[in-house]
Amino acid sequence: MAAAMPPTAAVNPGARITLVFGAPGTGRTESLEKYLRWRSSNAPESGQCLLIDLDAAVKEACLALNLKDEDGDALPRRPSMQLIAALGHHKLAASWREALESVAIRAIDASKTRDVLLVLYGTYFNPLHFEFYSPVDVRSLHSRLAGHVRQVVVLIDDIYDMRSRLPQSDITFIRAGNEREPYGQELALQGMLTWRSQEVAFAHHLALMFPCPCFVFAVKHPLGIFHRLVVGGHTTVYLSHHISSIRKASLADGALDSVAREQIAEVEGIATELAVRGLVVFEPTSIDEYRFLAQPAGEYPLDRSLGPRWPKVTPAEQLLWHEIVQRPMEHPKHADRAVQRGLVFALRNEISWQINQRDHALVRQSDLVYVHRPFLNGHSARGVQREMEYRHALNGDAANGRKTMVVFNPPADELARLAPAISAHLHSEQASGRISITSPEALDALRDGDGLTVALTGTPEDRDWSDSYMGLFKVLMERCNIDIELSTGSTLDGNEAYTRLREEDRFMRRLLDAVAPQGRGEERSLWIPESMDSTAIAAAVHEVTGNSERAAIV
Repeated sequence: MAAAMPPTAAVNPGARITLVFGAPGTGRTESLEKYLRWRSSNAPESGQCLLIDLDAAVKEACLALNLKDEDGDALPRRPSMQLIAALGHHKLAASWREALESVAIRAIDASKTRDVLLVLYGTYFNPLHFEFYSPVDVRSLHSRLAGHVRQVVVLIDDIYDMRSRLPQSDITFIRAGNEREPYGQELALQGMLTWRSQEVAFAHHLALMFPCPCFVFAVKHPLGIFHRLVVGGHTTVYLSHHISSIRKASLADGALDSVAREQIAEVEGIATELAVRGLVVFEPTSIDEYRFLAQPAGEYPLDRSLGPRWPKVTPAEQLLWHEIVQRPMEHPKHADRAVQRGLVFALRNEISWQINQRDHALVRQSDLVYVHRPFLNGHSARGVQREMEYRHALNGDAANGRKTMVVFNPPADELARLAPAISAHLHSEQASGRISITSPEALDALRDGDGLTVALTGTPEDRDWSDSYMGLFKVLMERCNIDIELSTGSTLDGNEAYTRLREEDRFMRRLLDAVAPQGRGEERSLWIPESMDSTAIAAAVHEVTGNSERAAIV
């Protein structure tokens, strides 16, 4: 029986200040204002929440100190953040500390009676010198707010939505009209990826200094999930599942076929059921950028490359996301196709790299990792596998805390996975001379999984995974009518062969080594082999979080 698994403990109990970061174009301020309205209507029992913008205070401090721009001219009465950023770090240092002093006093005083969201940029872009830099005096920030910060949150959104917001933003690296230049939009998207990754890295660094938890949070999560994160005390769960394989199985134009829609509904149903039970659920598809369609040779324009994003079942008005109509990608004119192809390729690589980094952060910030159907239709997903491996690596380091993992692996998926794995193992046994297979055509059918529809059933004692594997092995051998000629010269049919081989301990060990998925039997790892609906799965996960005395970690 496992001990109850509490949510991630706050380093500073009673602290109520959340530092909120987010690259330009995320819709950070609009999203947080939307949250305050939602909180007032839907969670009045949580009390008031104050939103403070540190960068707005920096503007006021610059005006108060009569700072001049690069040409020696006075700043306008309402300077944009782009103009402030152009002053450079050397001019902004005193103004930033002055702004921090006034904001810190207000935030600490307010946090005695309410939650405080203190918003700031960790990175500015100087448009005059085309460089990123941080205006933050981290030593001053730490000394003024130490003991008062509950957590750091960095908000993120799809770069395609960020691109649509940036023309309205007053801090950006995009000049008016430069997207109409050849390769302008590809370079702009690269810039957004760079700025976002710098904000995420800065937020993690700052959280280590305080120290306090750091959360990467996509704005396309529900408002209620963000609220639980702000008030604290809730168990965090990362929902790991297949994404690319579902998308690739859809239609050529990226439209979802009926099977894909059913699989997506299954995943979204799990997320909803987990949220209903009071958990903070982090969904990887709340940000969805790697959705490139297959292109004819030599054709890589972005306006024809992007398929539809992963659909969200939660209505837009219930998401933290500040809704915006996405600007369509422009078809490039007078662009060299080879150069454009290289830029799109580089963009895809950067997005892929950031997916890996982000998913690792989501695993790291979660108390529990729930893996949904890691062998969907018998196939593993590279991203899911990496997340399971990363969780295992974290558990080897006590400083990261112990990450519990719950895996839903239904019989149909296990059967589809085992068929080719067992086929390969039998081929290996035959090649070594330990057995001789008298019906190779049946073995080919086993490898291809033809007609295999048998589901795993049995009594509770069958839940031992060595028995389960051998039971499935028996079903597969009988179904494909595989006869095995032993080294003694006798020939056995499928059922007899199973019985004989089951008794040979060395064969069984080799079989289990060949087919057992990574993670089976690890400490703090619960595998669910039965067929379950989303409600039952969510209930099982809820048990493991410690909210039920029947939690069982195996």
